[in-house]
Amino acid sequence: MNVKALILVGLVVVVSALHYGVGGSHPALHLLHREFYFIPILLAGFWFGLRVALLTSLTITVLYLPPVLAGKMLHDTPSTVVAQLAMFNVVALLMGLLEDRRAREQERLLGAEKMALLGRAAAAIGLEVKDVVVALRRLVREGGGFRNPGVEPDVLGEIDRLDHLLYALVRFIPSHQFPAISLDVNELVIASAARLQGMAHKAGVKLVVENDPAGCRTRAVAEEFGGIIDALVKNAVEASPTGGSVTLAAGRQGQFCLITVRDKGQGVSPEHMDKIFLPFFSTKPGGHGLTLASTKKFLKDIGGDMTVESEPGKGAAFHMVIPREREGDDPLGGFGPSLSRKASSKG
Repeated sequence: MNVKALILVGLVVVVSALHYGVGGSHPALHLLHREFYFIPILLAGFWFGLRVALLTSLTITVLYLPPVLAGKMLHDTPSTVVAQLAMFNVVALLMGLLEDRRAREQERLLGAEKMALLGRAAAAIGLEVKDVVVALRRLVREGGGFRNPGVEPDVLGEIDRLDHLLYALVRFIPSHQFPAISLDVNELVIASAARLQGMAHKAGVKLVVENDPAGCRTRAVAEEFGGIIDALVKNAVEASPTGGSVTLAAGRQGQFCLITVRDKGQGVSPEHMDKIFLPFFSTKPGGHGLTLASTKKFLKDIGGDMTVESEPGKGAAFHMVIPREREGDDPLGGFGPSLSRKASSKG
């Protein structure tokens, strides 16, 4: 039990001792001591939020009643007692709600500040480092190779890994207006499945595509969304057992297109559900924890979102929510809020 909790318990005990000790012989003191109960209630709400505030007020309610029911507080009428107990719990409810709201708002502002800092960092170093990665890849491929031929695949693999990290980092840059065209999400899902069929086959995992016959068009840069879907599918394949399957589903949901990548692996642990979209959080050894965070930010920037559903031991489903194309949009081109993959495509 931490210090704040001990203080709360101590205050409740002390005020209750005064409440019981004075009894009905000194009405003025009894009324004063009764008001002291608001101190632990207010502190509970301020320190711990709604749950602990209500727990404290309900505990005080239980402690307050025995001498009243025993007839020792003759000056307390039934209506007065009911009003006082109601006041204890109403104050706890209001204080707890306000504190929980303040905590959520503070968390939102901190998250926005972190995203803004990542965006500035990405804008400052992302493209510069990208030039270095391209140069390294060119040197490896055109420099005559290594004395030990077995080293080259490892080096290229690490360069690809760095390139993937940069691709995730670039999506934190605040979105601008880049050329986008009208695309059917069915096409994006089919293309991703075709690209990754070989990788999934080697892992012993089957890729299943489920399209919406009616289709759903959105405005996007194909390579940008293709890279996002590919990353989700790769994660799903890695999480799937041999002989399992990964489903890529496309469809519509109201004013949005919906792309879902579902696996039958171990799922996301309940304690990780609130952290999975936080930057730098990863459960994979060596994972950088930027792919999901950057994807969610990118989708929010264009008016969409990313959510996850999971049941431990039964797999996870990641849903990409993308704004549908509006009537009157030019289907052949124009501008849409997207980030071009060209800034981070593999050399």
